[in-house]
Amino acid sequence: MLRDKRVIIILLWQGFVIWLLCSYIMITFVKDGTRADYHTNDFLVNFFRSSISNIPNSDQIVYLTINDKTYQELFQENQFNRKLFAEGLSKLNDYNPEAIIVDLIFAYPSDKPSDSCLITRLKEFEKVYLPVSFSLQMRDNAGPMVESKIANSELGRFLSLPILINQGRPFISGRGMLTAENFLQTASGSGHISDFPDHDGIYRHSILLIKTDTLYLPSLYFSAFLDDINISLNEIKIDWGNKITIPSLPDSWINHDIDIPIDENGRTRIPFLDKWSEDFPNISFNTFIQLSSDQSQQGMLLDFFEGKFVIVGDVSTGITDIGNTSLNQTSPLISIQANMLNALLTNTFFNSWDNIEIVLLLFGLIALLTFSTLFSDIRIFYSLFILLPLLLVVLVLFQLKNFSLFPLLSVIVAFVSSFIILLIQVQYFTQKEKKYAEIENLKKEHEMDEAKKIQLSMLPTVLPQLDSIEVDTYMSTAAIVGGDYYDFFLDEKRNLKFCIADATGHGLKAGTMVTVVKTLFVYIRDEIDLNTVLNKMSAIIKKLKLPKLYVCLTLFIYKDYILEFTSAGMPPVLIYRSKEKNVESFILKGMPLGHINNFPYSVSKVQLYPGDIILISSDGLTELFNERKEMLDSETISQLLKNAGNKSPQEIISELNLLIKKWTGKIEPEDDITIIVLKVR
Repeated sequence: MLRDKRVIIILLWQGFVIWLLCSYIMITFVKDGTRADYHTNDFLVNFFRSSISNIPNSDQIVYLTINDKTYQELFQENQFNRKLFAEGLSKLNDYNPEAIIVDLIFAYPSDKPSDSCLITRLKEFEKVYLPVSFSLQMRDNAGPMVESKIANSELGRFLSLPILINQGRPFISGRGMLTAENFLQTASGSGHISDFPDHDGIYRHSILLIKTDTLYLPSLYFSAFLDDINISLNEIKIDWGNKITIPSLPDSWINHDIDIPIDENGRTRIPFLDKWSEDFPNISFNTFIQLSSDQSQQGMLLDFFEGKFVIVGDVSTGITDIGNTSLNQTSPLISIQANMLNALLTNTFFNSWDNIEIVLLLFGLIALLTFSTLFSDIRIFYSLFILLPLLLVVLVLFQLKNFSLFPLLSVIVAFVSSFIILLIQVQYFTQKEKKYAEIENLKKEHEMDEAKKIQLSMLPTVLPQLDSIEVDTYMSTAAIVGGDYYDFFLDEKRNLKFCIADATGHGLKAGTMVTVVKTLFVYIRDEIDLNTVLNKMSAIIKKLKLPKLYVCLTLFIYKDYILEFTSAGMPPVLIYRSKEKNVESFILKGMPLGHINNFPYSVSKVQLYPGDIILISSDGLTELFNERKEMLDSETISQLLKNAGNKSPQEIISELNLLIKKWTGKIEPEDDITIIVLKVR
């Protein structure tokens, strides 16, 4: 059942305002998500990593790492040895790697023999990529000195201008650490390694391009990937805040465009394959040197390196290039290079919902929640509050399967906040409606109590006293005001005229009809012909045009041991014959009063004898149900009469009352019950 129309309008407007407010907060303040949203998504991605968001693993990526044992066993000192490193690289070239991505910056010269050796070995590789690092800023205020240094350096040949679809907010290179010119000359490509953590200190995003003056420099892994698929930086399209598109060109090595989702700064979420050291095959530099000297291991090393992107980096204890990632703590940051390269090779990226999608999601959640408040039954509101989060969980799992993320926790907070605000309003209206209902019930109870008094005042206060017959009555109503009625009238000739009536239904309307019957009985009871009496009463009731209100009635005249009666739709009259000790049932069929005019009601006359008992009742007695849904049959009532042949009407009614209670048990009667018992003296 819906609430009042005015309340519905208020709730709908409130839901709309809540949605606008939540949408404004999400777009203005939350945007890509809060710190709590990041941690929530980290947990979900990691928890469902193997079952739902299983990131594909490229077999083209391996690590060649310099660790503590490399310093102890190979370099035999705590300083990086460029000469020994160069000699090791010369052996790596024998195993035909696809490309060497060096995550080491040789910014300053060392001794000339070592630098010369390293330069010579780097030149041996067809594809080697050396990094640069910058401090990043949002506004170009690096100054002419830095811009001039970049433009006039070897790094300038790796800068380019992509196709810009719109104006974003790319990070701009500030002061940085560049690979020395003599080394950078040997590189086939270069790129930045200037990623930085989110506000909570965790590395989740990587920057694909940074702006240097008017041109752009790709990240180190991005530079290697573009060269591998034969696409230049100036051929890619950048739609800031949406995506970077790598087009499939005739000369390229890809069959379809690759879209990389980015924010307005050019960042994308890093799809970490697994924890560091468990994500891609790894071999330490000193182990590699040892195995390369063993002829029996040449086949294994060839399988390990041939056609692979070899990411070289220092992962020894105490390095600065280390940080917390969304998967584990204190991870070497060369894992960013490896995992982002894996994302490019497998075309697997996490998409983020845009503002319109989040606003529509909030609209759906708040609209359904608001709609549930329109019902008077508050359980619908609570049920939907439980159901919608379950549907939200299903949505989250579906989105994870498709590598899509949204600020889940912020959406939940908005949803719960909306629920609380709506709950306060719903409770207010519910309490108000409850109070109003209580007032209405009190008024109704008062009115029904007054109607009850009127109805009871219409029943005879004194039962007729005759020498030849003894009378007793019983009435039980199913509501405060019943639809049953009985009355007695002893005329001047000592004729006892009495009736029993049953108006349709019960309650106030039935009580109104009882009033009508009482009035008609008083008005027409002097009539002798019973058929005429019923038709006159029926005609008057019909003229009243009371909707769907009719009266069943049995009318009696008793005089000198003769009982004459007629019936308009009432149950049979039962007469116990004391002489034969059996029960006769008299059924007189007839239409209820108020249906049609001039119905031919039949009249029956019965001779009574001393000891005979007459049982007259409304249908409330014969239509009583027990707990097994069985109806009280006339045979049970007849048997009670046979067993009570020697008892008075008062005692018979007491036994009938016990029978009623035993039969119904805990079930409340659904209809009024009226009983008249007469016994011939």
